[in-house]
Amino acid sequence: MNHTPGPWSFHEASRSNEFAIRDYGSSGGYAPIAIVKGDKRSTFAQSAANARLISAAPFLLEALREMLVHCQDEERNDDIARAVYKSRAAILKATGETK
Repeated sequence: MNHTPGPWSFHEASRSNEFAIRDYGSSGGYAPIAIVKGDKRSTFAQSAANARLISAAPFLLEALREMLVHCQDEERNDDIARAVYKSRAAILKATGETK
């Protein structure tokens, strides 16, 4: 199954230290994709940073896929090979694909 298409955004929810990640495209922003909750050990800034990272997920996935299209020359150097390996691993983790 595919994920909810982006872009996603995050906004402070009705409760303190809580953020809602929403897709305003297909759902109109009514049903949250995720709720990021802080606890007494985390700060407001930490919760906001986590929500911001999660809301960037569709964009990051698209960027990694596009980067792999343009980085076909893995033999060029070790840095490119490592970046390609990590990018492929991140895509597999994000999509649940096995290859």
